[in-house]
Amino acid sequence: MGWLQVYQGILQGTPVPMGRPRFTRSGRAYTAKSSRQYKNDQIAHLVAAKGENWKPLEGPLRVNVTFVSPRPKRLFLKAGDTPEGRIYKTTKPDIDNLLKMVLDIITQSEIWIDDNRVVCISCEDYYASRSEDPHTLFTIHEWREDG
Repeated sequence: MGWLQVYQGILQGTPVPMGRPRFTRSGRAYTAKSSRQYKNDQIAHLVAAKGENWKPLEGPLRVNVTFVSPRPKRLFLKAGDTPEGRIYKTTKPDIDNLLKMVLDIITQSEIWIDDNRVVCISCEDYYASRSEDPHTLFTIHEWREDG
């Protein structure tokens, strides 16, 4: 019995939060273009990476997500003033909005049946190390009764 890692994925580029729905004057809802474009690009990448014979995960599932945003210029001060490695990010966008985007991308990529199968989530939000590119890393673990 225990958690078994069954999938690991990476979303390249600066993490993008799920945008709030916008409404036209006639009342029709739509998603902001930047959120929609990021989501569609990442879905296409994950679908291509998982292969044709992939069977969606059924769960229960545990998800670990690490968001790595670009380091702002103010944190590129001369050596010794700021750490070389990752720095915790405590600014917007909120981690819950970033997480919502990742869960929707995974669901629409059909890596799992639905995000309602997730029973445990762990997230971390960082600024990149001095030599690291922005990205989002996620791992999915499935509960196995047989080991």
